[in-house]
Amino acid sequence: MGVEIMFDFFARLAPGLALVAGLIAVVFVGAPGPGYKFDIIPLGTGFQLLRYGAYFGLAAGGLGAIGILARLISGHGALSLALIGLVLGLAAVGFVENFRRQAAAVPPIHDITTDTENPPQFVAAIPAREAFGAANPPEYVGDQPEPGETGRTIREAQLAHYTDLGSVFIDADPGVAFAAVLGTVEDMGWELLEANTGEGRG
Repeated sequence: MGVEIMFDFFARLAPGLALVAGLIAVVFVGAPGPGYKFDIIPLGTGFQLLRYGAYFGLAAGGLGAIGILARLISGHGALSLALIGLVLGLAAVGFVENFRRQAAAVPPIHDITTDTENPPQFVAAIPAREAFGAANPPEYVGDQPEPGETGRTIREAQLAHYTDLGSVFIDADPGVAFAAVLGTVEDMGWELLEANTGEGRG
């Protein structure tokens, strides 16, 4: 009798908890992208939300599985809620795992430049970065070691992975080329901090 009561208890409780945990997981893994894009969620907070979203997803999956099993044994409980919670949990965990796999496939560096020997320097972006609280230095630090025990520098890591990235040389008047670049920036909807025609810098 005690076992039946236990299964009945889980059959009634687990599905609702699975659904709640699944919904929280989906929100946690879905919010960082748009939130960071619109300057609502800081980058570090976004990664934390992904981590917690995976935890809630695992909880939703476990609770959903328990709810389904208890329903099959006791005949009580909301099977649909358990199934939805299970699916949402698995989707959240799958999203985070796919994100982790993509991140692991590239070097853990942020210093990517079109010219590793004479990299373009930030000028107008420096005050904006300081106001935003950017943690990374604005200078290119290609000679520093790549994070991890790889034995490579950041420059070597970039050259090994981003083999198709480099400078573009245009056979045109500098003023015409600069105007074309500004037009492309506008067409793509990028935020332009400065357009210095005299220095050819934007």
